[in-house]
Amino acid sequence: MFVVLLFASCEQYYVPEIDTQNSCLVFEGFITDVSGSHVIKISKSQSLNQDSVFEKASGFTVFIEDDKGTMLDTREKYPGMYYTRAFQQGVVGNKYRMVATSPQGKIYYSTWELLTKVAPIDTVYGVFAEENILLYNETAGYYEETLRGVQIVTSSKTLGYSPYNRYEYDLVFQTLQMYPTTPFSTLYYIARPAFSERYDFVSVANGNLYSNNNIVDHAVDFVDDRKMNVQIVIPEEEFDESGKPIYEEGDIDFYQVGFLARINQYSLSEKGYKFWDAIYKQRNASGQIFDPVESQIIGNIYCLQDTTELVYGYFGASSVSEKSVYLKLKNRNDIQVEEVNYFPDLSEILVSTFLPDFWTY
Repeated sequence: MFVVLLFASCEQYYVPEIDTQNSCLVFEGFITDVSGSHVIKISKSQSLNQDSVFEKASGFTVFIEDDKGTMLDTREKYPGMYYTRAFQQGVVGNKYRMVATSPQGKIYYSTWELLTKVAPIDTVYGVFAEENILLYNETAGYYEETLRGVQIVTSSKTLGYSPYNRYEYDLVFQTLQMYPTTPFSTLYYIARPAFSERYDFVSVANGNLYSNNNIVDHAVDFVDDRKMNVQIVIPEEEFDESGKPIYEEGDIDFYQVGFLARINQYSLSEKGYKFWDAIYKQRNASGQIFDPVESQIIGNIYCLQDTTELVYGYFGASSVSEKSVYLKLKNRNDIQVEEVNYFPDLSEILVSTFLPDFWTY
C-alpha cells in the first residue's frame, strides 16, 4: 500500500519594517583661481522606492564668502545650479566657504577651505593598457571582454605646493573620413569633443605618499579604443539620375588619427582629499570582500540651526594647472606622444573639409 500525503500550504508575504529615511540635501561645488563662472549644485536625495535618486533643489540663495569679507553672489541658471557672475576667481592664500539659505529660511555653511597653490604638471603621456569589462548577452549570459586603449599618465613635483590633487580631463578625438565623391574624393576632418565621464572627476593623488613629494606616473584614466573609433555619419551624399546614392557606407574610408587630451590638476585641502579619495574608492570598488568602501561620506556642509541634520557633499577651493598633449595608439605598446600648446574648446562636433588650425598628426 502506498500512502500519499499531500501538504497544502499558503504563501505569506513578509514585508519588513524599514525606517523611512528623510530626504537629505546634497551640495557640490568649488571656487578656483581661474577667471570664470563657478557653479554650486544643490539636490535632494530620495528614498530607495522613489523613481528618481536625486531631485534638483531650487529657490536657494547662495553666496561664496572669503575670509576678507568679500561675498560673491550667484543666480540659479538651471534648477539646482547656482552660478557666480562671469570673470570671477579665487585668490591663493584666501579662505572660502559657501553660504546657502533654503526657501524655508534654513542656513547651510561649508567649513572654511584654504585655496592652496597647485603644482605645475611636468609631464603627461600615454601607455598602452588593457581593461576587462563584464558584458551581458541574453544567449550566452555574462562574459568578459578585453578592451585595448591608452592609459593617460601624469607626473608633477608637489614639494612647496599642495600635495593633495584632484584630476579631470577633456578630450578631442580626431578622425578622417574619405568619401568617394565625383570627380574627386572628399576628405573630411572630424573633431569630436568628450569630457571626463566619471562623475566630474577621475582620480586623486597624494604627493606625501611619493619620494620627495614627486608624484610620478600617476594613472589619470583609461581611454579605450572604442571611444576613439567612432564613425560620424555625414548627411551629404551624391545621387545618380535615378536618385540612388552613388556609393555605399562601406565605401567610405575611415581613419583614426589620435586625440588631444587636456589634463586639469586641482589643489585640495587635506580634508578635501580625504573626501574625494573616499568617493573615488566607493565608485571604483569591484565588489570584492576587501574593497575599501566607506558606508557614509558626508563632507564639510552643515546646517546652522540643526547641526545634527545629515547634509552631504563638499565645497572646496582650488588652484588649477593644466597641460595638453596629443596621443595616438599606433599599435600594441606603441603610443605616439606630442605636447601641444593649443587645446580647442569645442562645444559640438566639428566637420570640415579644411585642415583645422589645432589639428595634430
